[in-house]
Amino acid sequence: MIWLAGMLGLMAVGSMIFSDDLSGDDGTETGGGDDAPPDDLTASQGPAAQGSSGVSAGDGPTGPGDGKGGLILPGGPLGEALAGSAGDDQINGHDGDDLIVGRDGQDDLFGGAGEDTLQGGGGEDTLHGEDGEDMLRGEDGNDLLSGHSGSDSLLGGAGEDTLQGGLGDDWLSGGAGRDALHGNHGADRLEGGGGQDTLFGGWGDDVVSGADDGAIGDFLNGGGGEDTILAGANDTVTGGEGADRLVLGDWIAQGNACDLRDFDPAEDRLLVLWDLARNPDPEIEIVEDSADPGLRLVLVEGIPMAALSAGTAPTVHDILLADYADAAAFVPGGWPGAQ
Repeated sequence: MIWLAGMLGLMAVGSMIFSDDLSGDDGTETGGGDDAPPDDLTASQGPAAQGSSGVSAGDGPTGPGDGKGGLILPGGPLGEALAGSAGDDQINGHDGDDLIVGRDGQDDLFGGAGEDTLQGGGGEDTLHGEDGEDMLRGEDGNDLLSGHSGSDSLLGGAGEDTLQGGLGDDWLSGGAGRDALHGNHGADRLEGGGGQDTLFGGWGDDVVSGADDGAIGDFLNGGGGEDTILAGANDTVTGGEGADRLVLGDWIAQGNACDLRDFDPAEDRLLVLWDLARNPDPEIEIVEDSADPGLRLVLVEGIPMAALSAGTAPTVHDILLADYADAAAFVPGGWPGAQ
């Protein structure tokens, strides 16, 4: 009887701890369909399902955590808005369409089932979308984002981030910083953003772009499948297996020519995008590199666009020319950055 009474007392104290830590303005509010997410969790940041419970944006007292001043927040079967603290939090959305915000600290966020939106905030965070079509935003810090199953959207934000698409047709955008993007399975879209990035499409017909960061050189690898690779200045490009389309444009004029490593003229295609309204007949040449006779340079209006081995260089007649206005027709899913 003494043991039973002690256990009942401990259970009562434990329930009061959870109730006190996750209530009012500093924690979870359990309620009906009129509950709204906190003021700083807006609709533009992700879905907040009706009939869900919300967590306020205030720091408040922390609940049971990992010893570093953080929270452990379990979600429920409905869509919820869950916000962490300034510490190292672990938040699991479980079922439903959840909005999960880590805020400061080194947070571990798990979306679970449903179409979830996860935002890391400050610190080096780990975000797992898991099942469903999820939106993951690393924001500040060196973050790890994994979409897992479903067609997910992963945005690294500032910092040196690692993005793993997983299964499904995913969109990965590194943002600022030196990022590593892996599409893995599916027809993925990878955009490096600012910084010297490494992009690997994986298995599937991917769109891989290093064209949006000026003269900073990226490492682009299409992997398996019939990929479309938009090469930027100073980029190192490997098409990988499959018949790939390699796209060049006058944005390369901001730096040196890109380096095409495994171009196969028997199956790969080289496409030049140009402003044909301004210059309807640009001159395209393939010349020997004066610094290395074993290389050939693709010149457009005298501008070096690409360097490749003399043994694999195409002829001028093999190079496709298209207008910027028609660019979307040559890039599956439209021009990068349009999402």
